Amino acid sequence: MSQENSQDLIIKMAKKYGLDEDAFIDTLVKTAFRQTYGEPPSRAQILALLVIADQYQLNPFTNEIRAYPDQFRSGIIPVVGIDGWARMVNTHPEFDGMDFVQSETMERPTGAQVEAPEWIECIIYRKDRAHPIRVREYLDECYKPSQNLFQGSWQTHPKRCLRHKSFVQCARIAFSFVGIYDQDEAENILASNHSQPSAAVTPKAPGPSVDPEELESLLTGLIKRATEEGAWHAVKQYVAERFHDQPQTLEIAQKRILEAEQAQPNTAEPNQVAELESVAEQASEKVPDSVNAAQEEKVQEVPVEGAEQRDSETDEEKEKPKARKAAAKKPSTRSTKDKTEPQKVSIPEVADLSDGNDSLFF
Repeated sequence: MSQENSQDLIIKMAKKYGLDEDAFIDTLVKTAFRQTYGEPPSRAQILALLVIADQYQLNPFTNEIRAYPDQFRSGIIPVVGIDGWARMVNTHPEFDGMDFVQSETMERPTGAQVEAPEWIECIIYRKDRAHPIRVREYLDECYKPSQNLFQGSWQTHPKRCLRHKSFVQCARIAFSFVGIYDQDEAENILASNHSQPSAAVTPKAPGPSVDPEELESLLTGLIKRATEEGAWHAVKQYVAERFHDQPQTLEIAQKRILEAEQAQPNTAEPNQVAELESVAEQASEKVPDSVNAAQEEKVQEVPVEGAEQRDSETDEEKEKPKARKAAAKKPSTRSTKDKTEPQKVSIPEVADLSDGNDSLFF
């Protein structure tokens, strides 16, 4: 693109949004570009974004399109949001409606809060085609696990994300949308670039990956959460993963979090430590005494019960021989009666008592 044509494009886009050229470029750089390194995008990268935005009639200020600078190819990775894809489809002159079909089988991926269909199929109809375009996207291929402390849209709304995936892929095939990506695809490209840098390109010096105000806002929120929930370890882990490829930003974030963590315990932890030590000391004094008392009581009770039982058994054993002897000496009631009754009616004994006087019986 010639210098004159590029300037005309900038003037055209600035006039479209009611801005002068300088204000338009400054606003575009601050809102539509996601800076991976500290340097702002080049003029060529800005023009590349404007060309694509103008081609598909997308608004860079409403997040319909944005860009990541591709440092390894000196270009950009244009990212179209779901609103941008919907605008391109609905404004296409041959668009004639669409349908969605989903699987009856539900799955719950690791880390997801809810279940989602195994697959979702998008069907787009064109006025100039006899047959619709059908594209099916599967959950196990599209699901993106959370890489940090916070849950993303794939964890909270997996159904919607999978539906968007099928819609984007179907729209791309139905209307030949090329040179643009969704958010997941752009992040995969960036990760691939970082893991396999080109030998012909010298990476630029790393710097803050985000605007200082955005970084400050992020760190403020993390520190607040760590303070309220005591989640300092989780916050440190998130920062290490989030800025692992940006040493300068990582150093700034770690230093800020460390200072906040060191300042926080000075007012709260001494009292907590003293309280815990007091509780531990009381427990060490009370628990052994209670245990010893219980053991002593148990030792005292068991022998007494055993002794009383043995004493009662001894008394019973002593009484048994006496009872047997008494029973042997004492005549039974029946035998005594048998012996006494004959004596009362015995004629010889009566005769002896009466001295032969039989008149006593008449």
